[in-house]
Amino acid sequence: PNVVTMTSIIHSCGKFGQLDVAFALYNQMLAAPANESERYRPNSITCSSLVDICLKAGQVERAFGVIRDMRERCLPLTEVTYTSLITELTRLGLLHRILEVVLGSPGEGIISPSP
Repeated sequence: PNVVTMTSIIHSCGKFGQLDVAFALYNQMLAAPANESERYRPNSITCSSLVDICLKAGQVERAFGVIRDMRERCLPLTEVTYTSLITELTRLGLLHRILEVVLGSPGEGIISPSP
């Protein structure tokens, strides 16, 4: 399987509430051997899907763990990632977490706070 297939499976696991299985697959992808890493490693789409299913399941800290992983691996947070974060955090009533994502730490958020 390639990253597209694995991302689809991860997303499907989330739809059925199987977050542990989704994370097991994600971790398996992260551990891919170097010769398979380009076609198998999680990309921004994979991570955004994982963030989305975590938030839909109310697993906010797990979602933010994926965001941290993305930043550590220098994967960009895309419009899809931000839309999912804003939509689901709004649904959960977590405005302060939205501001954390949007403002972020210096160099991490999408908007720089005024001095």
